[in-house]
Amino acid sequence: MVVYCWPLKVGDSFSVTYDTFNPSGNKTVKNNDQVKVETKSMIQNSYIGSWLAYKIQRTTAGTIETRYYSPDLGLEIRQEVNQTLNHPQGAGVFVVDMIGYSIPGFGEKGEKIKLSK
Repeated sequence: MVVYCWPLKVGDSFSVTYDTFNPSGNKTVKNNDQVKVETKSMIQNSYIGSWLAYKIQRTTAGTIETRYYSPDLGLEIRQEVNQTLNHPQGAGVFVVDMIGYSIPGFGEKGEKIKLSK
């Protein structure tokens, strides 16, 4: 779940409180994320080029997420997830880059891939 307080401005920080349901444990967990808009700069993505993006850090229990939101595209173009040792799945770092987009009235760009089942 991604929730931002608009308009975004560098230096802004806020909290996001929400509930998630874990069906395997059959219980609801209350979450309180801390969000900070750190910078606004050009981000290079090897698939879709360079875009001006906000660097947004989101901290929750066991995870620090850095998201790069492009206001020109209206989408996140990169996510970096750093799970700490106390995360239920264990420690690890994951990076997800957007590989393409198709936006009516804006155009499309990126890799054309075919996903197999």
